[in-house]
Amino acid sequence: MCMSSIHSIIAGKFYTRPVLCACPVFTVSLLIHWSKLWPVISSTLHAQQTPVPLVNLNTIHQWAKSLVPHHGNQTEQTIDGDISNTKPWLLGVAMVTVIMEETERGKRQDEKILRGVELILLQKDNLPPKVGVCALECILAEISWDIMWSNVVRNAENLSTMWRVPDVMTAYQEDTMLKKTVFTRNISKMFPVVFFRLLLNSRATELQHVSLSSQFIHTLLTMYSSLVELHCQAGLEADEQQHNTQYAMPLSLEFHLSCNKFLHNYITRCPVSLLQNLDQSVMHLCDEDITTLIRQRLRNM
Repeated sequence: MCMSSIHSIIAGKFYTRPVLCACPVFTVSLLIHWSKLWPVISSTLHAQQTPVPLVNLNTIHQWAKSLVPHHGNQTEQTIDGDISNTKPWLLGVAMVTVIMEETERGKRQDEKILRGVELILLQKDNLPPKVGVCALECILAEISWDIMWSNVVRNAENLSTMWRVPDVMTAYQEDTMLKKTVFTRNISKMFPVVFFRLLLNSRATELQHVSLSSQFIHTLLTMYSSLVELHCQAGLEADEQQHNTQYAMPLSLEFHLSCNKFLHNYITRCPVSLLQNLDQSVMHLCDEDITTLIRQRLRNM
């Protein structure tokens, strides 16, 4: 964030509550740069002159720092306000921002991402409702970015611990504030790719519990439908432009076939009760071969 933006904030052009609520991207940008912004703001303005929305953002940042050990050492962090009325997505963003800041310098991005998952699990009982899954959304967005530009998910097997995060499936399923207004369209569209990349590389022990839930099969079929759509779109775009850096590599035929194989194996082995309770709206999203397989299992029960 440039100094002119900082001076504009201090001058009072952007800090009103309506602006912060109406411009989530701007608010997230403030949080991401808060470690550098706040010293400038606090040294320029007296405490009584600091606008309340900026004081609230500092409280959110303090709260996030209180959860994240600094270079491995847990330190007592003073929190000067109350975060009870703060939107979960804003707390999730703050938490992941601080994780990325506080993880030791020199660590690779994938090591920071893994550290983020570990801390979400460590603090899951201390987090307000939905904050853990919002933080996980931010981490999935980081993985989406890595896939788009390098086609690599390092530490994928270790990241399988993220299936333990409470309500993990909602991070993929729900059309949240972060997906609608903060993440770019391409980042959000890559979530099905992230889902299957992590799924195919997860340890079986991590999937045992989550894969027996109705939410899992609903998410699995929805993500596969989105993946097929994305694969078709990538093919069309690749025909129009000879080189498509965003989709051509992550959506290889080999990857698509591996996802299809996983889905077939799951449908043939999962409890029939999960198939019986499938929402018809989800069934309508599936390819003909998938719906045929589901109906065969139901007939043979």
